[in-house]
Amino acid sequence: MRTLKPMKSSYYSIDNATVYFEYFTCEKKPIGTILFLHGFFSSCASFHKLIPFLLKEFDVISCDLPGFGKSSKHKRYLYSFNNYARTVIKLLDELEVQQACLIGHSMGGQVALYAAKEYPNRVQCLVLLASSGYLKRVKQRYRVASYFPFASYFVKRFIQKPDVRMVIEEAVYDKGCIDEQMVQHYHTPLLDPHFCIGLIQLSRQREGDLTSDQLTCINQRTLLLAGISDPLIPVKTSERLYHDLPNSKLVLLDKCGHLIPEERPTEVAENILFFLQDAHGAKPGANMIQ
Repeated sequence: MRTLKPMKSSYYSIDNATVYFEYFTCEKKPIGTILFLHGFFSSCASFHKLIPFLLKEFDVISCDLPGFGKSSKHKRYLYSFNNYARTVIKLLDELEVQQACLIGHSMGGQVALYAAKEYPNRVQCLVLLASSGYLKRVKQRYRVASYFPFASYFVKRFIQKPDVRMVIEEAVYDKGCIDEQMVQHYHTPLLDPHFCIGLIQLSRQREGDLTSDQLTCINQRTLLLAGISDPLIPVKTSERLYHDLPNSKLVLLDKCGHLIPEERPTEVAENILFFLQDAHGAKPGANMIQ
């Protein structure tokens, strides 16, 4: 795999947050633009194995949501899915991208769904990778507890205690996909002394996932990809999303866990390319991965 070198990587000030992004340009005239949205405890680095395949046809943008990765982590930002969606659309505005396909992994799938619901003219289609779904808002007693003086201390202890490699091993089916670079990009954000601030704010302000009734109003073409052996988000979540999203397709990956962009990048990229070529009116399979 060649080393990823974005055409542009920088920060924009959006909605009281500093948002880090990477912008990669297609090898030829692009069919369209992709925007990646990472999951919980992750960053845009989680897509680095997948992006090179998609650059054959598309411009690619990847960003760290506020509270994660290299983006800001402070109390002035509103850490809700709806506001994340707003921030994502404003990032597209800054980059002068009128319309994009949103690809969300895990929690990023819910952010993508919120964006599709609230800004349908800006989201051309969706790809949901092991997407979360149907989670309620954090219970009130836990939200209240997050305001206690000791809350920050315990969150710091929680995120700094685990062996990161061991946690990753529990999230994947194929442990052979784990390398030191992968461990590092999950471990580094945990060292940020401000990381716990974003987590606490998210636990207070996250409004919960979209309901079935709300999902039925999302009409964009949607590809769902899920690992059958996912230990974190069960396959039945993707099956339920497939049932509720009126214009969706579901692909299940055998012997695959939760971190599918890193565990099975080639197979995932093939499915995404085929889906997006068809969605953009190109001939499906015309330039598949060899």
